[in-house]
Amino acid sequence: MNTIANKTLSQIVTEHYGAARVFEKWGLDFCCRGKRALNEACFEKGAPLAQVFADLEEVLGAQNTAQGPDFSSLSITELADYIVRVHHGYIRLCGPQTFNYVAKVASKHGDRFPHLRDIHLLFGELLQELAEHMAKEEKILFPRMKQLERNDLTGTPGDFLLVPVSVMEDDHELAGGLMTQIRVLASDYRTPEGAGGTHRLALAALRAFEEDLHQHVHLENNILFPKALRRFAEQSC
Repeated sequence: MNTIANKTLSQIVTEHYGAARVFEKWGLDFCCRGKRALNEACFEKGAPLAQVFADLEEVLGAQNTAQGPDFSSLSITELADYIVRVHHGYIRLCGPQTFNYVAKVASKHGDRFPHLRDIHLLFGELLQELAEHMAKEEKILFPRMKQLERNDLTGTPGDFLLVPVSVMEDDHELAGGLMTQIRVLASDYRTPEGAGGTHRLALAALRAFEEDLHQHVHLENNILFPKALRRFAEQSC
């Protein structure tokens, strides 16, 4: 585990996808801030390195017996299609459902739990941002990446990928910031005393949404985008 302490969070999750669950547990951002070494990230967060190691050993041992997906081995097209099918599909299906749960509890219990109204507004803003983000990826960036993989770069400018990738990474930062605000307001999704069934459901849905968003952004920031940019650099030489 001394070796893994010096690896970056994104590298660890890329090599061992199950590590994402451990990083979620300890609040270690492996998607937008995944370039930090594990020991550095634990120090910044105040997470006990020995316990994080113990959790990783347990998860990685289980993953070795049940091999998880190797996303780094997928082609650019395969990975882009997977992201659209699984993660964009999740947002489009579960985003409105989660929003409705939050809207219901904010309407009924907003006087008792005022932070629910803020969560409702922030989550609505997040869904709008993600809708625009997914449209840009599906209409502009991912088609360009597939064009790149077909070796069809005739007449393409030097910023063919650099500009849209930079825009997507900025979008990820914005979405991550909104999700962090929601988690803080929701006290890490802990159920407050006296909360009813719908309140519990809303918090569980928000937690699941954040976990999926982290995996989604990790696949793009740390695997898909670097792979496409390397391919573009090779073909542009």
